[in-house]
Amino acid sequence: QVRMVVEGDLSTVNGYVSVVEPGRQAVLFDIDGTLTINDFEAYADYVGVKTAAAYGYATQTVNAYKAKGYQIIYLTARPYWVAKDAREWFDRQGLLAWHYRSNPYGDGPIPPNTQQHKTDYVKYLRNTVGLNIIRAYGNATTDIAAYADGGIPKADTWIIGENAGVDGTQAITGDYTYHYSTVVVNTPQSASCQ
Repeated sequence: QVRMVVEGDLSTVNGYVSVVEPGRQAVLFDIDGTLTINDFEAYADYVGVKTAAAYGYATQTVNAYKAKGYQIIYLTARPYWVAKDAREWFDRQGLLAWHYRSNPYGDGPIPPNTQQHKTDYVKYLRNTVGLNIIRAYGNATTDIAAYADGGIPKADTWIIGENAGVDGTQAITGDYTYHYSTVVVNTPQSASCQ
């Protein structure tokens, strides 16, 4: 975390930098409908109606990977202007707001092409940064396509919700309880930490 301070009025803004070595093992998570119980939770959270509800054992799943030494990546189609709210949600859930990438809504169409945004970033993480993404989590068909187009095998793509198991992906049924106790707990320490 890097905090920048304006000398004149002492206003501040936080920035975040991730430094990783090529080959670092990582686990990638979508947020809305993947960690939260549906895609619309973020909107209620953003307007202050309520705090977005997380799936059962979603927090434990993310934190278990972190404890095992994996780089955590949050890749979302949320616009950049809700990043502060997302980081506050991570705090309330007990999640480390580690590497977070939202959609910059910059030079693309509005609404943005979610699938292309995610595909491009997965390719960047794998091909330019050199991360070894061992698992990716999502809920939407755009997640499935983006992860596949980005080079993540469907055997390593875990989907929750109505699209669970679609197109050869791995299904998470209900919430993360069973997945946590059968898959995550049995995942070895990251080779990056050994």
